[in-house]
Amino acid sequence: MATLEELARKKFMDPPLSAAEERVVRAAPDGTLADCRDLGGGSDPAKPEKWPAACNVRAELIRWLCIDREAREQVDPKGIRIHGARITEDLDLSFTNVLFPLLLLGCRMEQDLYLQWVKMPLLDLAGSWTGAISADGLNVEGSLFLRKGFHAEGGVRLLSATIGGSLSATGGTFKNPNGDALNADGIKVGGCISLNGKFVADGTVRLLGATIGGDLDATGGTFTKPSENALNLDGTKNETALNADRAKIDGSVFLRNGFSAEGEVRLLGATIGDALDATGGTFKSSNGMALSVDGIKVRGSVFLHGFIAAGRVSLVGAEIKGQLEVDDAWLDALDLESAHITGPFFRRNIHKDSDPCFPNKKWKPSLNLTNAKVGSLADQEASWPEKGRLRLDGFVYDRMAEGPTDAKTRLRWLRLQPEGLGFRPQPYEQLIAVLRQMGHEHQVAEVAIAKQKDLRKYGDLGWLGWIRSWFLYLVVGYGYRAWLAFIWLLVLVVLGSCVFSRAHSANVLVPSDKEAYTEYEKSKMEKMPSYYPDFHAPLYSLDVVLPFDLGQKSHWRLIERWPSDRAYRGYELYSLFQLFIGWVLLLVAAAVPAGFIKKD
Repeated sequence: MATLEELARKKFMDPPLSAAEERVVRAAPDGTLADCRDLGGGSDPAKPEKWPAACNVRAELIRWLCIDREAREQVDPKGIRIHGARITEDLDLSFTNVLFPLLLLGCRMEQDLYLQWVKMPLLDLAGSWTGAISADGLNVEGSLFLRKGFHAEGGVRLLSATIGGSLSATGGTFKNPNGDALNADGIKVGGCISLNGKFVADGTVRLLGATIGGDLDATGGTFTKPSENALNLDGTKNETALNADRAKIDGSVFLRNGFSAEGEVRLLGATIGDALDATGGTFKSSNGMALSVDGIKVRGSVFLHGFIAAGRVSLVGAEIKGQLEVDDAWLDALDLESAHITGPFFRRNIHKDSDPCFPNKKWKPSLNLTNAKVGSLADQEASWPEKGRLRLDGFVYDRMAEGPTDAKTRLRWLRLQPEGLGFRPQPYEQLIAVLRQMGHEHQVAEVAIAKQKDLRKYGDLGWLGWIRSWFLYLVVGYGYRAWLAFIWLLVLVVLGSCVFSRAHSANVLVPSDKEAYTEYEKSKMEKMPSYYPDFHAPLYSLDVVLPFDLGQKSHWRLIERWPSDRAYRGYELYSLFQLFIGWVLLLVAAAVPAGFIKKD
């Protein structure tokens, strides 16, 4: 049987094998590295124009080694390993079954690489420069390496690819400023996807619907949205730097420690088995959306520590089994509407001063907690948004783990909500429930009273409701100050004492008994019979309002001295007024312990 080199010389006669090609066909049967770096090309694939023809390896030769039955039988199971060669022409292995690993390390590929629906054990392009790569449906049993200086001038497509091991693009550069730098929609990766180190993407990175068995690690990566000329299919501008909508990630997502995105980062509806960690990440978007993770499901925690986001951070409808930590952060807006966080929600050290990354930017953070639910709340007053930039309607929290717990401060917190929304009772009721659960009953009354005051000020009560609210506030403090009714009653009795003392002096208030009145009248209203009870104005005033008789009202009565006696009419009307008001005060005071007046 002819050797592989003999077969190659016979196959590739015009032109004959280059020095690099000779090394490839000699190394393949042993599975050793065909190192071509000493042939004059150097170690920089970015400058292939300086490489002599001796460094050239025809793409057709590599294809022949992979698919020709006679040739591939002589290739060692360790595969084809080439370092420092220039691959001329397109390398097209589409729809083939490559039986051994293919390693093209530090090579310069002059044309594009076609790997659609290829099946192979391993593919390593570490340090190589390529044109566009089309690898839809690629099936790699092991790992795919696009790392350590890998550079693609054109889009890399891995739609619906299957990678049994990991997809490592650590330190790789993907440039396609007019569209997708890396499109791996629907990819299935058994291990991790690494877009970390000094990874650079000039154009969108897409992982829509991806299934990842390990982590999605973009630590230290730089992601830049496509140029202004790039459009989506619907004709709108493509403002997305990283898109992993609906991805299923068994491990964690790391967007931390130097991660930088210029353009929207999206993980809408994604499922993450562990944590989402954006500690130290920087997010900037011209369309107003910096980080969009609406509907995300995170089995661990979400960390936004040392975090910078020039644009909106949206976790609408997110489900987080652990905690959400927003600490030491610069951000414009945090939207947690309808989010459900099983653990605590930390929001501390929110900066409003300038940041070195955005020295001229004025930070005015807003927070939307509408219908959100968290296990506990840990915040600080200094990190609260400005008035009108906080939404709390429907926000539910079990306790306050950190931050102010006094009613006065928390009421300032509640009143940071936009006035234009009208009155919303739920934030007050939630605060009351938590303060009561924490044993701060003395603070509950202040919040409950403030709730009714704000309802009167901002709510739609109508004039009757407005009057009722004022009355309950003045009389019993909305049920929390029932003693006020007795103070008002005392004031009423004192006032009545003055009025009825004046009536007695004016001879309008006289004995009820006829004989006593006759004798009293004969003495010119100066002397009472000895057997008759004396008049006491305070007791008479109290007797008017009490439901039982103290002996004053039954022994003394108002009398009309002559027809149309105005003084009599006035005192009679006042007596009826005091009787009515007194009974109302007593009934309202009794209604509080009976539960007829709802406190909260």
